[in-house]
Amino acid sequence: MNTQNPSSNDILTPLKKSDFPHIQIVQASAGSGKTYTLTQRVVQFLLSQSILNNEINNIMAITFTKNATNDIKNKVLEWVKKIYLDQLSKEEKKQIIQLIGTDNKDLTSLASKSIEEILNNYSDLVLTIDSFITKIIRSSAIELGLNPDFEVDVSSNSIIDYAFDEFLESVSDSDLRKFLIFLNEYSNQNIDFQVVKSIKKKLNYLLDQESSHKSFFIFDEQIINKLKLELEPILDEMLNLLEQYSAQKIRGNTGPAKISSLKNALKEKNVLSVLANKIKFPYKDKLAELQWKGCFEEINSKLYTIARTKNFPYLKLFVEFKKHIVKTYNILGKTFLPDVNKRIVNLLEKGYVPTIYFTLGSYIYHYLIDEFQDTSKMQWEILKPLIEESLSKGGSLFIVGDLKQSIYGFRKADFEIMKNLIEHTEKIFPQSRCISRSLNYNYRSFEHIVNYSKKVFKEYLKDIINETNDPTHYLDFEAIPLNEHLSKGYVKTQLFNFENDEGINCIKESLLKTIDDLLKNGYKLEQIAILAHTNEEINTISGWLLEKNYTVLSQSASDIRQRKIINEIMQLLKFFNNPLDNLSLAAFLLGDVFNFFLKRDKIINFLLENRSNKILYINFKNTFKDTWDTFFKDTFNSIDHIPVYELLLNIIKRFKIDENFQQESHYLSFLLDKILELEQSGINDMGSFIEYFENNAQGESNLFSCEFSKAQEGIQLLTIHKSKGLQFDVVINILNADKNYALNPNKKSGKQNEFVFENENENSLDYLFIKKDFLANDTLNSVYSNALLKGNIENFNILYVALTRAKMQMYNFIYYKQTDKPQCPIIEEEVGTKLSSFSKELTADANRNFVRFSVSYNKLLTQSPAWTIKRIKDSKKGEIYHKLLAHLKYEEDFLKLDELVLKYTKFIESDADRIKQQILHILNVDELKKLFDKSNKVFTEKTFIDKNGKIFRMDRVVIDSNGYITVLDYKTGNFTAQEIAEYKSQVLNYINILKDFFDSDNVFGIIYNINTKGVIKVEQGLFD
Repeated sequence: MNTQNPSSNDILTPLKKSDFPHIQIVQASAGSGKTYTLTQRVVQFLLSQSILNNEINNIMAITFTKNATNDIKNKVLEWVKKIYLDQLSKEEKKQIIQLIGTDNKDLTSLASKSIEEILNNYSDLVLTIDSFITKIIRSSAIELGLNPDFEVDVSSNSIIDYAFDEFLESVSDSDLRKFLIFLNEYSNQNIDFQVVKSIKKKLNYLLDQESSHKSFFIFDEQIINKLKLELEPILDEMLNLLEQYSAQKIRGNTGPAKISSLKNALKEKNVLSVLANKIKFPYKDKLAELQWKGCFEEINSKLYTIARTKNFPYLKLFVEFKKHIVKTYNILGKTFLPDVNKRIVNLLEKGYVPTIYFTLGSYIYHYLIDEFQDTSKMQWEILKPLIEESLSKGGSLFIVGDLKQSIYGFRKADFEIMKNLIEHTEKIFPQSRCISRSLNYNYRSFEHIVNYSKKVFKEYLKDIINETNDPTHYLDFEAIPLNEHLSKGYVKTQLFNFENDEGINCIKESLLKTIDDLLKNGYKLEQIAILAHTNEEINTISGWLLEKNYTVLSQSASDIRQRKIINEIMQLLKFFNNPLDNLSLAAFLLGDVFNFFLKRDKIINFLLENRSNKILYINFKNTFKDTWDTFFKDTFNSIDHIPVYELLLNIIKRFKIDENFQQESHYLSFLLDKILELEQSGINDMGSFIEYFENNAQGESNLFSCEFSKAQEGIQLLTIHKSKGLQFDVVINILNADKNYALNPNKKSGKQNEFVFENENENSLDYLFIKKDFLANDTLNSVYSNALLKGNIENFNILYVALTRAKMQMYNFIYYKQTDKPQCPIIEEEVGTKLSSFSKELTADANRNFVRFSVSYNKLLTQSPAWTIKRIKDSKKGEIYHKLLAHLKYEEDFLKLDELVLKYTKFIESDADRIKQQILHILNVDELKKLFDKSNKVFTEKTFIDKNGKIFRMDRVVIDSNGYITVLDYKTGNFTAQEIAEYKSQVLNYINILKDFFDSDNVFGIIYNINTKGVIKVEQGLFD
């Protein structure tokens, strides 16, 4: 078996001028070296002398996450550095020489030049898709009708929440009543008691959906009125037929109750209820039967409009809500990216592509896209015409992806984009030839794990997959283990069924025993990962493990409101907010935090003695006076004057929470950050914060979900979605068969009946209501079936990702509720032999993705809650100064200051003349004026990288004619002595970086405060 790296030998080949334009599609199964291949392709393009237009600014590598972006950047730079330092193995050097088509003697000089280019363009070497689109929009801001220096906000919940509150205030009570009547009359909706919360949830859903489509939702009341006029005579005719023949005997199995329900629906003109109670004509009369059938045929001909208008009440509100969002963003000087995406698509459709390349400042000839299966339709609408233009100029497109790992449908990823490109490349890009390759070797998993994952899909799930026509090629994909992985690995699959409400608890005992056995066999906690589908499952399992005193780490979203210590703190805050809240005070006193200072048995006795007391805290204060004075008194007496942030810091210090619960440090730090965020959005009093904390929806994207990135010794818990791209020595999969079509096909009929459909005939988005009664309409049937299919395919893909993360051992715990129907098609089995851990080291992948988390908690506890509204405004002004000064390289550039100030201040509230005068003053300061001399070499907003790979952006770096280097750092505002010391330390760090970068000791630093006109010189001391 071939043990060489097939991604380099078989996938990438030397390229010459005649090979362009071309498209190369690489289908990469899990663990097959996808990132390695993409990295090699980038290095090949940067170093090759046979490829035209291969300067770094002519190449665009695109990924979908910031982590992937940084990973590929680092690997490209690492490869080029190894070439330059001659650290490649013989095989690697042979491979690179073959790829770039050069002699060994030229490698070093090519790599040297490439390193300099990479460092000069490091931030743009690889971009996320959102960053690239933002770059396009920013370069074309004027054409899009935007402020040239606009701020992009992808999904600011606080801004949208504010817009919703403004919207609600603008809606009169009479309008809200009309909406509720409208909702009841036309949509047959049940209105819950939390109507405002329900409306907000629906409007946010519509906003998310509209953001991912080219078209907009519209509301046209004429459509409803027209439908009503058309349906009314039909419904009257049906009611008359039933009344006319009601004296006759009912035929068939139709009961009187069914007829009565239908009559009521016809009287109320409720067409949805009519369809739900559809029956054959219940009386014997051929003519009446024909009339009855004709009425339903008429209704069926209007099914699409009926499905469309059911949710019109919400669309009416949404259109108004959207106006408030746009208004709010405009006030803040921000731009909502999804709406601008539509504008850029519109420009591209009008042939604007060459102009975009012109405004970008460079022509992109070569596109390399990672994880292509995660592309959304809107993203592809933008990328496709740009790629088309590049191919027409002799460029190339290189994509890697795996249809089987498309699991981000909730983010609007659409695997069909990649599928269509694979199958119909000649139709999509007719001017270019296409090369299609597959990465078939699995570098991650041992043989028994590789073969088991194939067996699941090709044998156990074969019949179910055939029902979907296998669009993602599960029945013919290849995965070949490496020679060194043959006959190794272990898989154990267990099935658990439960009755009533036991749920996931049915696996608890077996899961804990499995972990215990692994530890006895020499595995360390950090070699074990537990994957589950939902955060709720993760939180439950985390509780089990903590009960057994295991250290638990999580890289998945974790709601801090599930943390016991956080909840105890919140109970104390609730008491301070309302001293009559006896329950909250009692809950805090009985908790772990207070137990360090007063034993729980004393508290229990006190509570029992005072259980009938209406004001508990007064008796507590009298009974435990010293304790009250030490821990409660100061805060209690000043509660109205302390911001929430400061109050929480005081609580943490006073109750020594940071010392007694060090494992909670990350959660506490995260909570403090969130309080600052909420203060910025206007939630800055205790009552508002408590209400927001308790009512903000839990889930994947809620404000209080935090992510961890640590390499401590602990069991790693992740959702399956978060595990994509990672690997672990041992994986334990927790799989709920009742939530996954692949594991329980009986669950395929989902409850979804609301769908968003792009109506190209009317250039609008339609919010459709579809039930099985509506499937007589071809369009509705297609929308419904396609959504169901995609949902089922994503279930297959989620299972595939789960089964392909393990390196050495994998345990599958599949649980489901017991029913009479056949359940999981996967059987219980045990494959391979258990291995003891042969390595005390973490796998390279795990070590990379779980870096150690550290927080200077003393620093955190002494910092000030500085982010007030005033601070935000000051920060905005500071940004303006920096952007203006970035344009002023030399003294002559100050002549265009009027134009620049107008450009950057016309969209926000600011004193333009004052800004101008403060900047002009720089030329009156001798130490600064010489830094703008024409003879200098100047870098503004320049990115540098230190020895550890950290990135720093410096305001201004000047090299004078004598080779002396000065770094100038601009500041605005008034600062404390501590802050000045921190700024000096920052500039000293810049000096060290520049010394290493330019190999010079003649480096100096200056801090200039634009507001106070103060100049601080920064030099290293003799012993620094």
